[in-house]
Amino acid sequence: NYLPKTLWAALTIAIGLVAIRPRSPSRIILTPLGVLWAGYMAWALISFIWAVQPRVGLERWLALLLPTMAYLLAKRTRFWESELFWRFFCLMTGLVALIGILQYFFPSFPLVHGFPGTAVPRATMGQRNYTSMYFVVTIPFILKQYLRTRGWRLLIPLFALIFAIFFLLLARTRGAWIGLLIGFLYLF
Repeated sequence: NYLPKTLWAALTIAIGLVAIRPRSPSRIILTPLGVLWAGYMAWALISFIWAVQPRVGLERWLALLLPTMAYLLAKRTRFWESELFWRFFCLMTGLVALIGILQYFFPSFPLVHGFPGTAVPRATMGQRNYTSMYFVVTIPFILKQYLRTRGWRLLIPLFALIFAIFFLLLARTRGAWIGLLIGFLYLF
């Protein structure tokens, strides 16, 4: 049951929407598609009144709400324009990949063994397929950051890229490699 994870992720983004000030004073203007989406989300929430399993419905509704809230937070703060954001992004991705690599080579290591999940290397995400999907999305952005960074700062994206690709080699998920190839095609 993923409800606790989805709920905490939604609450975290909601706090970001409330607490992080916008870069420039602007209003959120709803497009016709945005009005349709907001109407659908409201209808889905109201439909829980007669749902047989409202908790499952709430979980799926939160899963739909997450990308919407993340989009609004990103549009409001434009955080991806910050160089500091990209350094932390690469650092976090490299750390997740490094944990997965350690899990693969040292499965009985106390720190590594304490993380729950199955199918080593799992990199704290519960299963190697989930981690592979995460890397499929992040690796093209890390490569782009590596190609535009100069000086000693390129070491962080370089190591994140090497660790993430090495993790995918260890995880041996064909779907991840196909997705990664498609992701690289979007870069060019």
